[in-house]
Amino acid sequence: MKKNPKDKRSGDSFFKQVILLIAFCSLLGLYSYRHYFSVERNPGIQTGAASTVVMDFSAMTADEKILHEIPLDINNAKPEELMKISGIGIKLSKAIVDYKDKHGYFSNIEELKEVKGIGEKKFRKIKKYLTVMAVSEQK
Repeated sequence: MKKNPKDKRSGDSFFKQVILLIAFCSLLGLYSYRHYFSVERNPGIQTGAASTVVMDFSAMTADEKILHEIPLDINNAKPEELMKISGIGIKLSKAIVDYKDKHGYFSNIEELKEVKGIGEKKFRKIKKYLTVMAVSEQK
C-alpha cells in the first residue's frame, strides 16, 4: 500500500501544532511566574525613579532579615532579635543592648569587640549578620 503525500503533510502539521502548544504553555508559565513575583504582589518592594527597586527593610521582621541574609542594625535591634543570630544567646544579646545604652550608638561594627563576651572568634562568626546604620539614619 502506497503512502499518500497528504499523510506526510498532516503529520508535519500535527508536529507544528504540538510545538506551538508547547511554546504557548511555556510563555504562559513565564508570564504567570513573573506576575506572581511582581512588585504589586509584594508590599515590601517599592519602585522608585528610573525603574529602580527599593526594599523596605524596616517592615521586615528579624526572622525575615536573617532568612534573606540581611544584616540587623545593632543600634536598633532588641535582645529578642539579636538572639535569633546563631552564636548570640540571652546574656550576649543583653550585653550588646546594655553596652549601647551605656555608651551610645555603635559607630562601627568593630566596636562590638568591646562588649564583654565578644572576642575575635565570636566577632568573625556574627559580624555578617549585623550592621551599623549611619547616625543620621537612626530612628
